[in-house]
Amino acid sequence: PQLRARLDAVLSVIYLLFSQGCHATHADVPIRRDLCDEARRLAKMLAENPIGDVPPVHALLALMCFHAARFDARVALDGGIVLFEDQDRSAWNWGDVREGMAWLARSAAGDELTRYHVEAGIAWEHCRAPAFADTDWRRIADGYELLDRIAPSPVHALNRAVAAHLHGPQAALDRLAAVAPDNVPARYPGWHAVTGELHFRLGRYATAELAWREALRLSSASTDQEFLRRRVAECRRLLGPAT
Repeated sequence: PQLRARLDAVLSVIYLLFSQGCHATHADVPIRRDLCDEARRLAKMLAENPIGDVPPVHALLALMCFHAARFDARVALDGGIVLFEDQDRSAWNWGDVREGMAWLARSAAGDELTRYHVEAGIAWEHCRAPAFADTDWRRIADGYELLDRIAPSPVHALNRAVAAHLHGPQAALDRLAAVAPDNVPARYPGWHAVTGELHFRLGRYATAELAWREALRLSSASTDQEFLRRRVAECRRLLGPAT
């Protein structure tokens, strides 16, 4: 009984370990694969135990596999970050995708729906799209809507806004503007980075530059900082010397 009671906490720790590896915030590389591999190893150990051989564990394993499949495509040859829409999908690890599909199928047993199920479903939508343009953004937006109900978070609202880009950058900005001020994660660099990207795509380069400078100020990862410096420089180039 004590082990069962502790399972949710253990899953949270494994999830956080993988998340830190997947988006390293204090490293010179964008991905800490050692942390991700350890998280997957621990989750597989759980799944091999009768107490851990349950749908939430299977769903978390599926989620990790789907994300790990994209690692090679997320990093450029110079070590920089490659935007999702620019990633070479032929570089994805389809062995990881197939493993994720197997875990996702196992996670469907029973009637329990966890955040790991929903996040794995969102990640699967990305994996099954043959190209960025073929992504079913409506299903992804619906997934984030459901995820925000299961585990409310302003980051989920941010991701939902990004998914709403099928209606254009302004629609995504409108969604962000609807977030209550008290819930805006002002110290989360990703919030400002996404805001900057949306304004940039609308041609609002001065506003985009301000948002990216704020993201740069808050970011602690050197690869993120270098990416943001490049975006700021692009804004300065487009704005010209007069500004």
